[in-house]
Amino acid sequence: MKQELETKLQEDFPSIFPQSDQFYGIGCGDGWYDLIHMLCEDIITYQDKENPVEATQVKEKFGGLRFYISGGNDAVYDLITIAEDVSYTMCEMCGSKNDVHQTKGGWIKTLCSDCDNK
Repeated sequence: MKQELETKLQEDFPSIFPQSDQFYGIGCGDGWYDLIHMLCEDIITYQDKENPVEATQVKEKFGGLRFYISGGNDAVYDLITIAEDVSYTMCEMCGSKNDVHQTKGGWIKTLCSDCDNK
């Protein structure tokens, strides 16, 4: 993800993305920015104040979003599962939901046909 988008997430959700050695960054394409942003908004709404959520790593793995946290409750873990499932239906590079598929062979990515052909 472009540094400016990662910085925007950190600015919008400083409690989820603290400036800490425990956060390993965001390692996915720009196309999932809106999905991650919406997930963070939901986490803020549903997290238990006694057990706040902090992201430890956000990345792509096997073509899908992975959002690793410390803290949280069952509602937050359910939200993360939903977002991870949705990531398989949208292009990691541009966010398109049209003609999306997982690439074959090598590193598996979830891409639309346009981004796969670049």
